[in-house]
Amino acid sequence: MRRWLVLALVLSAAGAHAACPSGDYAGCKAGCEKGDGEACASLGGMYRTGGRGVARDEARAAELFRMACDLGSVNGCTSFREMYREGRGVKGRASE
Repeated sequence: MRRWLVLALVLSAAGAHAACPSGDYAGCKAGCEKGDGEACASLGGMYRTGGRGVARDEARAAELFRMACDLGSVNGCTSFREMYREGRGVKGRASE
């Protein structure tokens, strides 16, 4: 019984930082500023593609993806790796 309680507590803490709704710039920005890695990854996605009231800015997207990765977001790490590999938004790479 005790193991299940510990597991439930760990899972509830892991779910405390939920990604902001798609396209919710203000919500994603606020979440990212509070240290929510998934919110930073979502915000990075907005900057990567542009639209939804956000100007396309690959350098800012890469910065947000790296921040998300540092905060433990697998999505952030994956997106940062893709941008780095493609040389997008990262100084010293092919697109710069």
